Amino acid sequence: EDYNGGIELRETLSGFLKHQSAKSKSFFSTIWNDTDVQKYKEEVGTCASNHSKEKDSAKHSANFKRWQELKDMAFAKKIAASLQ
Repeated sequence: EDYNGGIELRETLSGFLKHQSAKSKSFFSTIWNDTDVQKYKEEVGTCASNHSKEKDSAKHSANFKRWQELKDMAFAKKIAASLQ
């Protein structure tokens, strides 16, 4: 959720990615490149960018709620189910 957490995750994943099988790489690549997943990744970026820019309190609140929803595990599970 924060910058340092992202850095730590990236560093942790590098070891995993070095030993990842071709089948596993293909699986995650397919998910990462899915049209809907791409759309949600872009929306997360937009919400993050708008978070500090939005001045209208109602729009700021709606943006923040959507941003949190996109990061929520329940939302991820819902999207994952639709990819199967």
